Amino acid sequence: MRRLAAALLLVSACDDPARTLVPMDAAPRDASDASLDAAVDAGPSGVGLGCSDERDLTEVSRGCRGGQLCFTSAHGYPGGYCTQDCTRTPCPGDAFCIDDNSEHYCLQRCTDDAQCRTAEGYICEHPAPLLPRACIPDPAPLGTGPGGRACFDPADGGVSGLPARTFRSGFASVSHDRADSDSEAQPSIAVSPRTGAVVVAYDARTARQELFVGVSRVTPPGAWSRDGSIIDRNYVESNDPQLAYAPDGTLLATYLASTPERPQPAMQFLRSNDDGATWSAPVDIVPDGYCAGGCDPPWLALGPAPAGSSTPRLHVAYITRSTRRDAWVTVQRSDDGGATWTPPVHLAAVLALTSQIALEPAYPTIAAAPDGKVWVAWAMVSRANARAVLGDVHNRVQVAFSGDGGAHFGDPATVSSSDVAVVSQPPQLAVARGVAHVVYVTGAADARWNVVLGAEVRTATDARWVSTVVNDDPVACATHGYTAVAGDDARGLVHVLWEDDRFGGGEVAYTGCVAGSPQRCAPNEVLSDAHFDLSTTADVTRWAGTHNALAVGPDGALWAAWSDTRTGGPAVYVARGTP
Repeated sequence: MRRLAAALLLVSACDDPARTLVPMDAAPRDASDASLDAAVDAGPSGVGLGCSDERDLTEVSRGCRGGQLCFTSAHGYPGGYCTQDCTRTPCPGDAFCIDDNSEHYCLQRCTDDAQCRTAEGYICEHPAPLLPRACIPDPAPLGTGPGGRACFDPADGGVSGLPARTFRSGFASVSHDRADSDSEAQPSIAVSPRTGAVVVAYDARTARQELFVGVSRVTPPGAWSRDGSIIDRNYVESNDPQLAYAPDGTLLATYLASTPERPQPAMQFLRSNDDGATWSAPVDIVPDGYCAGGCDPPWLALGPAPAGSSTPRLHVAYITRSTRRDAWVTVQRSDDGGATWTPPVHLAAVLALTSQIALEPAYPTIAAAPDGKVWVAWAMVSRANARAVLGDVHNRVQVAFSGDGGAHFGDPATVSSSDVAVVSQPPQLAVARGVAHVVYVTGAADARWNVVLGAEVRTATDARWVSTVVNDDPVACATHGYTAVAGDDARGLVHVLWEDDRFGGGEVAYTGCVAGSPQRCAPNEVLSDAHFDLSTTADVTRWAGTHNALAVGPDGALWAAWSDTRTGGPAVYVARGTP
């Protein structure tokens, strides 16, 4: 059930950007018609008032008037929202009826935000271009205080900003001046064990909304080259790349490829022997038919070579979809350097919590340890709540473990606590000193989010996860998200990056955490203090992706890649740090 019109802009790999909402109580009119926004001189009907806010989908009427029902936070309406079914009974004069995926219900009319429950995250906005303005949950919330005010203001004698310690040498712009794309996001970064080259791959989008994989690279002591790309001649679009270097210096990549003329996308694998300047012909990982309803992008990991081989084992994890709306976390592996792949194995599927609430797997990531152990992490996201991507108490983070190189996986374990709402972003994995760590985001649909790092404590008989919040601001005020994580065996650390707006404008923050330890991470630092608009929507002019990237080089240097909008649109930046 997807009742919330504002959710059209939310970040989600599966949302249909062409989805529209239709006004049911008036003939279609042009959005420029001012009469749509005219104040309605009618007695308050109660539509839009707060009401009993159940965490399940029981539509109770406590707090609403006779004949009305309460859309709850489980539907995406914080604090509840009184409405009514307008299939047979017209909406009152201070509301209007919309048709949303065969659901007909009333929204409160408004002319400005003051008429809405702004303290609970509601704004006066058009749910869709041709609809009147209505009081709806903010489709692009920011975690900062009322009116976008910073949580901490130096003028108040408070915190003046995060210090710069690990990353002192500034940053490099590695994509924004490309001539062949207008916005770039979703970076992946890898450092060559042979040449020291640093390669970043990312989604590059043209003004016509065409997608391809952009590649930027630098080989010391040279300057960044920004004109590389992976162009798949067999598909119109390629996106969401993942990079990894093999021990012999071969650069490996995966990405998702699609084209309107083909019934299903392809999961592509390819390699480069010159640090991303040229690439081999791609190999399709997924057998025909497995992505009949679509697939979500793959995540790539390298494990040790199988016995009797010098070629590292490769692992991928991705989401498989059927035409019946089924979805699975799916894994495959290759023992011959990516030439052939094992049949797909499903680790998790859509989970029905109740007759009305189902959780769908999303954003799987994968990591492998030097001893061959493999972990896969993913988010389970409520289908009942159109705003669940922004945080829902039913959402959860799960991890599956394999002790035999990915041949078999145990039952999924839930990492996140049952009393927190998980935000739908990739829960990234890293292994340090033999311990698996997963970084994920928690918080509510008002975008007041925290970054959480979970560490697996494994014994001979079982395993449990211990978690700590890594952002150290003392109040739940700001947006913290869009993370990256990297393990550092030499230092016994786990490095974490995220985007942060505790001081008003967006910044990139960093901390180091002791591997396998429940103790608090080191004090937060600024990685990049060039302020930008930290957006929580999928508006491509402001969207900075769902994740960022970190990598530790063979010399111990820490490399970070992220996307932000400091120049007005999304672009990728890279910085080098010394922990």
